[in-house]
Parts: sequence; C-alpha cells; structure tokens
Amino acid sequence: MSNTIVVQDDDNVIIVSDTGPQGASGAGGGSGTVTSITAGTGLTGGTITTSGTIAVSYGTSAETACEGNDSRLSDARTPTTHSHVAADIGSVLGPGLVGRSAASSGTCERIGLGSGLEIDGSKNLALTTTPAAQSISLTAGTGLTGGGDLSANRSFAVSFGTSASTACEGNDSRLSDARTPTSHTHALSDLTQSSATTGQVPTWNGSAWAAATPSGSGTSEAETLLLFTDWISNNEWYRSTSGGAVLCGSDASGVLYLRTGTAASTNQRAAIASSLERTEFSFDEETSYEWCSSVRTESNFGSGADAGFYVMGFMDSQNQTADSNGVLFRSTDGGNWYGVTVAGGTETATDTGVALSTSYARFRISVLTVGGTLTARFYVDGTLKATHTTNIPISTNRTGWGLRVVRTGNGGLQNSMYSDWMRIAIDRTTNLVFT
Repeated sequence: MSNTIVVQDDDNVIIVSDTGPQGASGAGGGSGTVTSITAGTGLTGGTITTSGTIAVSYGTSAETACEGNDSRLSDARTPTTHSHVAADIGSVLGPGLVGRSAASSGTCERIGLGSGLEIDGSKNLALTTTPAAQSISLTAGTGLTGGGDLSANRSFAVSFGTSASTACEGNDSRLSDARTPTSHTHALSDLTQSSATTGQVPTWNGSAWAAATPSGSGTSEAETLLLFTDWISNNEWYRSTSGGAVLCGSDASGVLYLRTGTAASTNQRAAIASSLERTEFSFDEETSYEWCSSVRTESNFGSGADAGFYVMGFMDSQNQTADSNGVLFRSTDGGNWYGVTVAGGTETATDTGVALSTSYARFRISVLTVGGTLTARFYVDGTLKATHTTNIPISTNRTGWGLRVVRTGNGGLQNSMYSDWMRIAIDRTTNLVFT
C-alpha cells in the first residue's frame, strides 16, 4: 500500500500510511504529495503527518455525532405543540368528548373533554375552571371530626359521645335505660286500684304506701288549742322569780317586763311560763305546734360575774336549771340567739346569726311533720334561720312554754327582757297556724 490512503467506512475510521506521491497505481488515480490530514468538524485524531486514526466524535453537545444507541432516540417525552385534523380524533370520542366528523369543514373551535376540561380555539388542552388551591382547608364544625387541607383526600365523621357538642349514638344506653322520674303530678284518674277496696285510702305504713281503711266514723272536727296574751295582766300565768321581777305595764301598757335583780349574788332570775304540773306535753307527728312572740332585750350579760342567759319558746324549766326538753330560742352571755332542740338533756343548737337588740323582733318556732319527719323550724321576722330534725322531745320527754331571763354570775348588773305579746297554738288538723 505504498503511497496509498485507505478508508474503512464500516468502523468510521480512516487509516493513512506510506505517505508520498500518488502514482498510477494509487487509489485516487491522481498525482501529488500528501503531507498531513486534519480532523474536521465531528472528527477526532488529526492532524496526521505520518500515520494515525481519525474517528467520529460522539456526544450530546454541538459539533458531535449522536451514537446509534443513544437513549434520546427512543425515550418518552412531552409532545411539542401541534395540531390534528378532525379525522385524527373522530374515532376516539369518549364520555363528554365533543368533536367534528371528518367531513365537516371549517375551524374546530372547542372540543369538550368532560367536566372541567376543554381543547380551546388554540388547540390546547385546558381547564375550564380554576381548581381549589391545596392550602384551602376543610374544617370540621360542631359535632364533626376530620377535615384538613386539599393536599390529600379528606373525610368527615360524626363525633359521638356524652358531652356537649357530641351526638348521641343510635345504640346509646341512655336512650332506653331505667331512671328515676323527675318531679311531676298525676290526675286522680291515673291512679290504679292495686289492692285497694271500696272506702280504703293510701296510708303510709312506715316503709311504703299501702291501702288501708281509715279508723273512726262520722265527721272529724278540729282539735285546736290556741292561746294568746297581750300581757294586760299576768295573773293567769305561772311566775318564777329570785331577786328579779315579772311586771305588766310598767314599761308600757300591754308589755311584759322580766328583769333580774341587782344583788351581787348568783341565779338572779325572772320567768313566766305554763305550769308543767297542769300544761305539759310532748311533740308527735300528727300535730302541729307553734310558739310566737315579739321580744326585745336590754342586756348586760357577758362572761364571768356577768354571765347569764335568755330563753323563750317551748321550755321545761323556769329557773337557772338548763332545759332538759324543749324547742326554744336561747342567748348565752350576750351572744347571738340560737335555735335549740333538746330531748332528755341532749341538744342540737344552731346559731341564727341574730344578735340581742333593744328593738322588737318577731320570733317564731314551728314544729310539724314534713315528708314523714318531725321537724322544728326557727324564724326571726319571717325569715327561716334554722331547721332541726334531731333531739325534738317526744313520748315521755315533756315540755311547756314561756320566757325567762337568768343571771348566773354575781356581778349585780340588771338584765331585762320585754315581750309585747305571745301566742301558742297546738293543732291536730293543720300544719299552718301563724304566718
């Protein structure tokens, strides 16, 4: 191959050797001398002056060749903007797709692709409405749970429970459970006969209501003892004094005046009361009892030598001895009035919060049955101050009524009590006597 250039096209390689003049036997058939070969655009390997190899330059940039197995020759990619004639799409119409037939003429202005999509007049696929942004949030309102932004599918559910702002589930036990009825009334027609017979009435037997035949016959008459005095005279009352005095009218007409003495000795006292030998009783559940009086005091009571007390109401003592049985008001050593129930020497006492005063106040004691329980109530000027259900004297624990003032110390100071009037009522047919 002297003075010859050989080109091997299959491998895209040019081999040059034995440079020199071209002779008659050269491949070119011409004449001349080759001194060098330069690699042009898209080739590598030059310049060659003796021997060498020139090859194609493969790559992805300008002035390089694309190799036959380059992935770009077969990869998937977004089509560039282009158009179709109606015949290209007429056979692929789907739900909501509107198109023209191949025979139609003119410009295709719009093809609808179902709800929210279209191919507009520029032949571009576009949204017919603006979608909601992902940042928009769906919020669960009262009684619901769930929600969230639009970055994912969201759901809502009812919030079941037993608290406010929750729903009661269909199988909630509260929809069918047994419960105590709220307070209500019934007409007589709602009562059933049960075990009652003609003439019987509902009667409490101590543990339950039961039908019973009422005892006695004929018409029942009221059995009421009502005593009232405006203290014009005190001759009809039992009086007990020791150094003190029980007077009517000395302070004002119709006013009872009780005072201790001024001697420096103990147990100075004055009392006016029913006689226990002739008027004693005990409380029971079938009778209502009431004592009421308008009273004021002038007190020098204190502690030590000035100790003493006032008592009024249902009481069983007329001297310095403490009451063993009674329902009464009591003030000790100048303190507040207390509501007291005492039976057999055991008492229950409640501070009414009412202080001794030189002004008249109306004191009332009511003993009656409330809901099957014997109850004592203490009122001052119409206001309920205390309620007792314990240590109310019954059975052999007997009492009477009255007022008294006792100085137990030896200080010699006088203490006084004034009553404008007094009323006592014992009634076996009603639970209301005074108001």
